[in-house]
Amino acid sequence: MRAGEASAENMARKDFLPSEAVAIAEALRPIEQEAARERQAEHGGTAPGRSANTGGKLPPVKAKTRDKVAAYAGMSGRTLEKAAAVVEAARRGPATDLASAPARGYC
Repeated sequence: MRAGEASAENMARKDFLPSEAVAIAEALRPIEQEAARERQAEHGGTAPGRSANTGGKLPPVKAKTRDKVAAYAGMSGRTLEKAAAVVEAARRGPATDLASAPARGYC
């Protein structure tokens, strides 16, 4: 397989399902959180933009951990949070109090 063929194959790949994206994020979040802690330790405990005893300028922080993890799943951090809420609701199971559903505006 050539590099061009692999690129073409990836271009036709379907997006992850929300449940798949949440599973990816759950697997990667601990790894990315540890990397964030290491970056914070390198910074010397000072706020971004303040001089520190780090010996030079550090690159600016461009993304939150949630955004970095979500990028692996092909979505934004906020969209991943919404997908996680839906997946969590599905894990809990359907609502048992369906008699009050019309009053809550679900029907």
